[in-house]
Amino acid sequence: MKNIINLLSIRNKFLLVGIIFGTFFIYSTIYTIIPKHIDINKNFKIQKNGLLYIKQINKLIIQTQKLRGITNIYLNDIQSNKLNIQKQTKHVVDTKKILQTLNNKVGTKKTNIEISEILSKLELTIYETNYKSSKETFDSYTNIIENLLSFISFINYEYLLHNNSNNEIQILLDLYVNNIPLIIESLGKTRGITSGLLATKKINEDRKAYIREQINLIKFNDKQVEIKIDTLFKYNKYLEKQLNQNILNISNNANKYYTLYKNQILDNNNDDNLKMSSTAFFDASTQIIAEYNVFQQRLYSILLKEITIKKNNDTTQLESDLLINVLMALFSTIIFYFLYINFITYIRKIRHAERTKSNFLSNMSHEIRTPLNAIIGFITLLKEEEENKEKLAYINTIENSSLSLVHIINDILDFSKIENSKLDIVPIAFNPHKEFQDLIDLFQISAKEKEINLKIKITQELPNYILSDSLRLRQIISNLLSNAIKFTNEKGKITLRVRYNQKRNYLFVSIRDNGIGIAKDKHTKVFEVFSQSDNSITRKYGGTGLGLTISAKLIRLLGGKLELKSSEGKGSIFYFSIPAATVYNHDALINKEAEKEKIKKNKIEFNSKILLVEDNEANQMFMKIILKKYKLDIDLANDGIEAVDKFINNKYDLILMDENMPNKNGIEATKDIIKHEKEKNLIHTPIIALTANALQGDKEKLINAGMDEYLSKPLNKEHLITILNKYLN
Repeated sequence: MKNIINLLSIRNKFLLVGIIFGTFFIYSTIYTIIPKHIDINKNFKIQKNGLLYIKQINKLIIQTQKLRGITNIYLNDIQSNKLNIQKQTKHVVDTKKILQTLNNKVGTKKTNIEISEILSKLELTIYETNYKSSKETFDSYTNIIENLLSFISFINYEYLLHNNSNNEIQILLDLYVNNIPLIIESLGKTRGITSGLLATKKINEDRKAYIREQINLIKFNDKQVEIKIDTLFKYNKYLEKQLNQNILNISNNANKYYTLYKNQILDNNNDDNLKMSSTAFFDASTQIIAEYNVFQQRLYSILLKEITIKKNNDTTQLESDLLINVLMALFSTIIFYFLYINFITYIRKIRHAERTKSNFLSNMSHEIRTPLNAIIGFITLLKEEEENKEKLAYINTIENSSLSLVHIINDILDFSKIENSKLDIVPIAFNPHKEFQDLIDLFQISAKEKEINLKIKITQELPNYILSDSLRLRQIISNLLSNAIKFTNEKGKITLRVRYNQKRNYLFVSIRDNGIGIAKDKHTKVFEVFSQSDNSITRKYGGTGLGLTISAKLIRLLGGKLELKSSEGKGSIFYFSIPAATVYNHDALINKEAEKEKIKKNKIEFNSKILLVEDNEANQMFMKIILKKYKLDIDLANDGIEAVDKFINNKYDLILMDENMPNKNGIEATKDIIKHEKEKNLIHTPIIALTANALQGDKEKLINAGMDEYLSKPLNKEHLITILNKYLN
């Protein structure tokens, strides 16, 4: 025994260490490594999108630069070929569309605003080409290009800079974003200006001086590029090999550019004897500028590769840390697992029990409600037609027994909903005077059978309309009145008192009886599940033992508490108070109640054709009788397959659809009907669920499947009329 205790002690020590280590490594993995891994991938995606974004903007800049130069030539020499402008305009428009698509994919709210504004200006400038001077058009294009260059800097900051801390990438970005685009713009601008001047055949000394300034600016920017590349090569010799050939080509092309200007423009002293046409000069300088474009594209490829390498390196390190943490956590968790294995088994048993209970309640509800629908329905029909008092008494007995059974089922289902936190409180404005009086009237028959004096006392302070869940309030008071009548002897007395505190907006309700009472030591027990104060009470008076439990829980959901004062043999007082605000503007509610009364009094006829889908023969017979009273033409389907077939071959104004049926259930049939409507482009036929499935979530499930409304069994005729009015009138 001592050895076993020692063994358990050692195991507990290992478990404690395992829990501590496992918790540490799991915490480190979840809150440190995984978030870093997510950030690395997120930043890489942002940088990749940013580079692609800038690449596309640069393409638009280059195409717009060409359009600017060609347009400048044309506007200064209308003999030039306008077809070149049309071709280049198409290139610009195509590039612009690609940029817009990319912006929609990876842009932000801010980029959408800014890029839309720039592209709108570009469209306007293209449109106004023939309405402005060459200088105005050239300046307008230049302004757009400068805005695009500024936009590149904005993208660089938003997508790249704040996600980067690597010096090599920083220098590459600076070259890609600032230096090369600025040089290309300086070259393109000088090309466009010079080509335009050549078209006018007038290049005076002032214009040559301006061109010299532009050339000097290009030389200065070239020098900046050279400095940054030298700095970059100090960091990475591999990049030197990748870029050297491009840099050599740029240097050679820069000299070609300067030589072209020197020979063709700057050293030419005779405007009438210019050595090249504007178009030839434009094409020659464009070929020289092309090497800068190649270098720019090369920078894009290198940058993409560099950020990918950096991302992979960072990810590899994190994955190594993650592997170590996972292995350590796994080792600790294995030990920890043995401690919890029994607990997990216990949880599984509870869940299995809950599923079993839920399935049982669902099946019980459906199987009992289905025949009850026909039983209560036919009882109602018999009562309406029977005049013999003795037979009416028999019918009333059957009806009361059936309603008691419905009450028991509802108690069980409500208890299940409350226990699973699935019962919702729905406050509505209602007339409490009418509600409480209706309840008293409802129980007067039961009270008279036992010669009980059932009274109601309502104080004057009670408003005409209050805000609360009238359905649940009615259920609570019904339970309490039912208990009071059940446990009060013949010729007893029961009083329902209702008060209202106008300052606090609280409703106070108490039910006093002079019945058998409850011993003080049993006060707590009567609120427990399936419990009454004495087992003999169940045998003598019946009931599920759920009424008070459900009432207490409902009152708690309404914001109050059910209290009890009672002594054995001296009767009981059950009382509670709940918040219930006064409703002042209640004209609409009065009209609504009046409309309901009007519907009750009037003879209701619809003269419509409906499809009743129901597999239970008794329910088929009952529903046919009820529906024919409203002048409805009825087709019957015994299951979902027959329902779909009849719908396809006939036209109906409404469908009453059962859910649990053989061959094809109501949900499957509903989906097939809706699918057929869409395929044939038909107007939707309302589908009303008429089912014994009355658990929490059943209504939502059926509505989500495509049904328009929900009626539960046993059928409530008022609800049926309301829905028929809604869809058939």
